[in-house]
Amino acid sequence: MSSNSRYMIMRGISLFIKYLSENTLAILALTALFAAFHLIFLSGGALNSYTKNASRFDVMRVYARDFSPLILEQLSSAEEVENIEKIYSPAETREYMALSASFTDSFEPLPIEFFPSFAELKIKAEYRSYNSLKNLANELSAINGVDSVSFGEKWIEGFARLRFSVEALLALCSAIFAAAGGIIIYQTITVSLFRYRREVRIYAVVGGTRTFIIVPFVVAAACISLICFAFSTLAFYLLAKLIRPVVVQMVDIPFSPTPCYWCIFALLSLIISMFAGFISSRHFLNHRLS
Repeated sequence: MSSNSRYMIMRGISLFIKYLSENTLAILALTALFAAFHLIFLSGGALNSYTKNASRFDVMRVYARDFSPLILEQLSSAEEVENIEKIYSPAETREYMALSASFTDSFEPLPIEFFPSFAELKIKAEYRSYNSLKNLANELSAINGVDSVSFGEKWIEGFARLRFSVEALLALCSAIFAAAGGIIIYQTITVSLFRYRREVRIYAVVGGTRTFIIVPFVVAAACISLICFAFSTLAFYLLAKLIRPVVVQMVDIPFSPTPCYWCIFALLSLIISMFAGFISSRHFLNHRLS
């Protein structure tokens, strides 16, 4: 590493150390922003994962007036079907519906003829996605003697809409938080450039290159991002430790970020902060020192 490069990096670290006391509010704001993003993104991601798993059904119901040996053979021979768990007679169907709806007195007077027979099919794990279930339902519906096939289509579609809404909200939040973080870094570097404008002007007058002037501020912006990332991660874990029992008690949703998430977040925040620092420094040199 050349002496110029070493000097620019050390100068950037020196600026960062001064920022800790001179721009405390900006650093606290960025730390709070990162911690809020961790909480929103990871909570949304956990909810998205929960709805994804909840929308994968392992049971399909096939309704028919009578399950002949031929129909049973065709059902069990389907590639997606693991086994036929149980076949309900009309009487068992009436009893099942009465227990499920908690209206036993309402269903008991109805004649058996009003209730169909149905079979519950266990679906193999690799075929539990919506598209696979839909294709299987269409295939089984074509069997002669089968009245209808159900696998909770409305339930799955509702979860799919919820997942889409969550993913859109997370994308929007990511863009807003990225812009807000970039603006905080941009303003912090701009204020620091004004504070050290005399020193910057001297460098420019004696022939200092733009790179020589800009790099220390970009390094300082990167250091700010990393320290705010570290503080926000600590704050998130402390907060998550408090709210996790409440969240798990309400609904069993996974709430554990992976190392991949932390690495990606640290890298993106570093890139955004360095870019914001570069734009701020370049704008200052172009418009304030020209």
